[in-house]
Amino acid sequence: MSFVIRTCRFSKVIELKSVWWLDVKGKIKGQTLTPKTTYAAYLVFKLAKRYEGLELATAIIRFVNESGGDDTGKQSRIVHLQPPRKPGSRQTVVIRRDDGWMEVEMGSFYVHEGEEREVEAQLLETRRWQTGLIIEGIEFRPVACLSN
Repeated sequence: MSFVIRTCRFSKVIELKSVWWLDVKGKIKGQTLTPKTTYAAYLVFKLAKRYEGLELATAIIRFVNESGGDDTGKQSRIVHLQPPRKPGSRQTVVIRRDDGWMEVEMGSFYVHEGEEREVEAQLLETRRWQTGLIIEGIEFRPVACLSN
């Protein structure tokens, strides 16, 4: 994999220069999240001036145990990494943020009381040559909280 490290809000970000196999993962411990709350995971990124093969990718959200994968609650969806070219397109919405980055929702998940597993968000693309994706990170943010 060929990449360049840049600086931003986080200490480092990665720019993919030329890859065939894109596999990016972010994890967060379930016990650090508020119970009885729905969260969403967002890929925060930019596209370089020259980019290729970044039309879409598969986003996967799942809970994992210390011993590895646990497909309980696993969900996957296709996300588009470029803003829609046609008005009214039904593709996953890429949002331009005020800080100059873009984001796309990778999926959502519910945190039950006493959740001890990690939540893993993964972006995967293995069918085409890719270049020019600059990744700041994956953010986990609350969407809704249920009261007792």
